[in-house]
Amino acid sequence: MYVSAVPLYDDTGQFSGSFSMLTDISARKRAEEALYNNQRYLHAMLTNLPAGVIVEASSDGHLLVVNPAAEEIYGISAEAVIGKTDAEIPAIHTDLFQQKSNQALQFRLPQTFIHEIKHATESQIRTVFTTLVPVYDDGGNLIVMMIVSDDNTEQKMAEEALKRQLAEKAVMQEASSLGIQSDDLDELLEKTAVIVGKHFHPHPLHILVVDEKENALRVHSSFEGTELVKVGIMAPLGQGITGKTAVDGKARRI
Repeated sequence: MYVSAVPLYDDTGQFSGSFSMLTDISARKRAEEALYNNQRYLHAMLTNLPAGVIVEASSDGHLLVVNPAAEEIYGISAEAVIGKTDAEIPAIHTDLFQQKSNQALQFRLPQTFIHEIKHATESQIRTVFTTLVPVYDDGGNLIVMMIVSDDNTEQKMAEEALKRQLAEKAVMQEASSLGIQSDDLDELLEKTAVIVGKHFHPHPLHILVVDEKENALRVHSSFEGTELVKVGIMAPLGQGITGKTAVDGKARRI
């Protein structure tokens, strides 16, 4: 109960009594408790949700909420970015993001897309599955835009690894078939290079062969640029990127 009391005075200014009013506020208290509990539930959900959640205000696009998962995915700090707009955060604001955000507002429907982002602190490229959800009030007015993101980097890497394994298997099968059909080593090498290029590389591939007598790599006749073949360029085994790769079989990027 809510009690309100007002003192009463007579004409001489002497206290003569009081007027009290009792109001049953049970319903209001229950509503306040329900609101408080809902806020706690929402906070607990956002904090422990594995998906990243960012909430933007409808007025000027400044960030209202950034949960821990979103901090990890994008490499940002909620304390540092709340109050800023997504345009001020390169890890979030991309051309594709802006395009999908405009479509979500235009069609008034969630927009889902996969995009690559540069992690703000690790300089790592991540593959992120994101859904933009515009939220409207009963009058059809935009309240907030929710950005829900899931880091699909490991899944993407696993898919790429599986794709490569299947391609390697296909190369081995095709190359084995060539080995049975061909007696000429140079022809076999050239056709194998074509097969490897078809599965792994869009541009023509050419061959360096190991010359055991010279303990070096020499340019095969299929190598692009006949001058290289004419001058007989050789690379000592174990020296330089190409020579080291020929010895240990480990791929190296240059």
